Amino acid sequence: QTAVPRADGLSDGAQPAPMAGGLRVLVADDDAEVAELLRDLLGRAGHAVDLAADGEAALHLALTRDYDVVLSDLRMPGLD
Repeated sequence: QTAVPRADGLSDGAQPAPMAGGLRVLVADDDAEVAELLRDLLGRAGHAVDLAADGEAALHLALTRDYDVVLSDLRMPGLD
């Protein structure tokens, strides 16, 4: 079997190198499985991840900490 090059330049099964000084990411999702999956994936890539299970917690974190990226569900309990 001939290996087909991937668009990202990695071979199959290869993981990208963690970013030096990765990003600080806020994941706001009321689905715990989705939030934990995102935390695990982003953490493996070298990013620091905070989770918020509802809109009010996400707003509090966003106002009290600096984030490079916010990933948010659109419809959340307490505050969309």
